Amino acid sequence: MRISTNSTFLQGSYGVSIQQSLMSQLNVQLSTLKRVNTPSDDPVAAARILDVSQSDARNSQFITNTKTADSALEFSSTALSQMAELVTQAKELAVQAGNGSTSDQNLQQMQTVFQKKLEEMVAIANTTDANGKYLFAGTNADTPAYSMVGNTIEYRGNDGQKSLAISDTRQIAISEPGSTIFGNGNNVANPADDDSFFGIMVRFNNLL
Repeated sequence: MRISTNSTFLQGSYGVSIQQSLMSQLNVQLSTLKRVNTPSDDPVAAARILDVSQSDARNSQFITNTKTADSALEFSSTALSQMAELVTQAKELAVQAGNGSTSDQNLQQMQTVFQKKLEEMVAIANTTDANGKYLFAGTNADTPAYSMVGNTIEYRGNDGQKSLAISDTRQIAISEPGSTIFGNGNNVANPADDDSFFGIMVRFNNLL
């Protein structure tokens, strides 16, 4: 069988084209130091690289979420420790006020101090995190958890709980709504029946 000159030329051109393509691919690999630069280089390897890349991105996000959770829980822990200290101080004042020998002038001074303690408690319940989000307002974190007008304290947040994923199968809660910890504020209509946190504090304050 005779092979025409045209066929020989076409085969040669095709071979040169393939070599040029390979040379171009090698140059790209040398410049990027990567064997696979496009999916067409190696479809199977490209799919595996994509899986690894996505897995790495998820793990990086989980690490970031873990750090965020640690920070949020640290803020909450500090706030609750401060609140516990204020409660101890308020209890001491209440015990002193119950002493029958306490003068009216001292009682008035104690009431002023207790009022300040109560205001500090509300301020702690309105603690924010590093991003300025209210820790105890549930998922309504852009609004102060509690408002205080006179001796009326009202919860302004919601009952939602914020959480973050720290692995593919696990989420961790990073907040607890103030309604769960401190209640919904004091019951102005029936203060004697109010056994909530702020209800008890306001009742002590009013007794002084």
